[in-house]
Amino acid sequence: MLQVYHRFYSAYDNTTLLYEILKSIKWARKTYGNLPVNVVGHSIGGDLALFCALSLFVSIFNVLDLLYQISIYALQI
Repeated sequence: MLQVYHRFYSAYDNTTLLYEILKSIKWARKTYGNLPVNVVGHSIGGDLALFCALSLFVSIFNVLDLLYQISIYALQI
């Protein structure tokens, strides 16, 4: 089970760009093939990028069983 802080997820889920981002990436993959997609962010943007990566994965592959393929990198300075 994945648990997230509701305010971070609300910030991601309520963005007006969410639908357009997902639609654009699906279009690019259909047009150009299965190219890798890198989703990045800094600070709170990193949290939002993680939600975006998860949404992309689920919407493209329609499965939750392969979530181990999502790599999460965090750099502490």
